[in-house]
Amino acid sequence: MRQMISVATARRPKRRGARRQRRRRRAERTVRRAALVYCRWCGRLGVSLSQASRRIGLRPETVHRWHQAWPQDLMRPTPRGRPIARIDAEVRRAIVALLELTGLRGLPTLRELFPTVSRSELVELQRWHIRRSRHGRRRLIRALHWTRPGSVWAMDFSDPPAPIDGFYTKLLCIRDLASGCMLMALPCPDATARTVLTALRAITRWNPVPLVIKCDNGSAFASHEVKQWAKSRGIQLLFSPAGTPEYNGSIESGIGSIKTRSLWIAGRHDRPWHWTCDDVEAARCEANELARPRGPCGGSPNEAWSNRLPLDEVDRNSFINAYRACYARERQRHGLLDGIELQHEEQAAIDRVAITRALVEQGLLH
Repeated sequence: MRQMISVATARRPKRRGARRQRRRRRAERTVRRAALVYCRWCGRLGVSLSQASRRIGLRPETVHRWHQAWPQDLMRPTPRGRPIARIDAEVRRAIVALLELTGLRGLPTLRELFPTVSRSELVELQRWHIRRSRHGRRRLIRALHWTRPGSVWAMDFSDPPAPIDGFYTKLLCIRDLASGCMLMALPCPDATARTVLTALRAITRWNPVPLVIKCDNGSAFASHEVKQWAKSRGIQLLFSPAGTPEYNGSIESGIGSIKTRSLWIAGRHDRPWHWTCDDVEAARCEANELARPRGPCGGSPNEAWSNRLPLDEVDRNSFINAYRACYARERQRHGLLDGIELQHEEQAAIDRVAITRALVEQGLLH
């Protein structure tokens, strides 16, 4: 019987008082009830109470006592031992506040600070605080997987630690998301729409245009000129929510890699805080050749970009049709009439949903 109780209470919570005993007391009641059922069943077969009790390793007096107690309260589980003495509410709040502020884990220190509180009470409060802290730090991590190189790009400006070549105060980076290939790391004198258009026109002469380009809401990217150029080339601009740089985290991490590599390359020439355009380009080529965004056994960004399957007109038309259908449904869901021109924030919010759903439907994102 003791083995049965041990198995039933092997994972009991570490609590004090009646709560700590609850599972074991319930297990004891279950075992005792099973013993009574067995003895009654043996009695119907003509086996005496003494014989039935000894068969299950119990004394007849014990089973007889259980039999008499059953009609009274059905052997309701009752805690054993003396009731625990709870500390004052003010002292409890002081201990909890100390644990919250300092994250104190040492029991000797707590006992020195609160000598009137029992050791078991301090241990219980410590365990409660640890469980609460762990539960509060839990985070749900979501990961995006871009499946086709060349379909979605990301771009963003960044500030180098010092003007590159003593003149270029901005760094414009454009990255392909599926392959992780940094297509461009261009030192720029400013962050204007003209600079963005010049870079996009140059890079789309060397490479096929993507379906989507992710960017933030900077004035250079949200300008009318850039939007019109993207529309004329069949490119959808996917703007990040305001104040959410992690929405475009891939280009942010890519820029960080370029800056780190540029610092080391310039340092090898004994000028770590004086970068040149050659340093930035060398950092871009090094990142595309040596980085392993898909793990140590995966290929480099250059390999993934070189082996890409170019987008054809069928792919583009299929995505555009899917986007238009998702866009119409999203406008209808928001109660927006056709033909009403939206502000930039409203248009970007609807596009984020429509473009994302279209990418998922086309198998370009999961």
